[in-house]
Amino acid sequence: MALERVAGYFTAEPMRVSAWLRLPLIVLIVLLGSNPNIEMWHVGVYYGVLAVYTVSAIVWVLIAVRGHVPMWVAPAATAVDIAAVVALCVASGYGTSELLPVFFLLPVSVAFQERPAVTAVLGTITAAGYLGVLVFYTRSGNIDGIPGDEYLTVVTLLWLAAATAGMCFVLQRRSEHVEQLLRTREQLVLEAMRAEERHNRE
Repeated sequence: MALERVAGYFTAEPMRVSAWLRLPLIVLIVLLGSNPNIEMWHVGVYYGVLAVYTVSAIVWVLIAVRGHVPMWVAPAATAVDIAAVVALCVASGYGTSELLPVFFLLPVSVAFQERPAVTAVLGTITAAGYLGVLVFYTRSGNIDGIPGDEYLTVVTLLWLAAATAGMCFVLQRRSEHVEQLLRTREQLVLEAMRAEERHNRE
């Protein structure tokens, strides 16, 4: 019974799932970026962005738990996710490779919004952001060209964006089908009640 209440609480507002998942994601970022063998490009900027990102994550959770979540909150929160991760990668320098798993987790968290188009767009932006970080360091002379396997990583991120968008589309269609069945059931019950009322009058 308690499990059903928890499931109902999160399914009522999909934003709640991604809002709560964002907190352990930040913990993962902290663990990945704390490798002592990595010399960061700018430590102060890195931890400053991380602090602002943590505060914003707490704000999204507070918004999600208060009740109805406005439609603009989910895309805005995901845009902040992408901007924060890209900024962290730029500030971390060679630590970008350590933060790579975060780029794969972002599209998954977006899929809970049940908005396939938004999921696809933000997933593509995530892949473009990763490529942008690589291009930034290539032009800055920090790395000697972009290795071929990095392009494969970008393609993998694009595939993940397509996969999560497809999953989101399927879930949305199933939800619409269930809602249609519920409306049909309500109509049948209403017609049965009317028929019984007419029969009682006769």
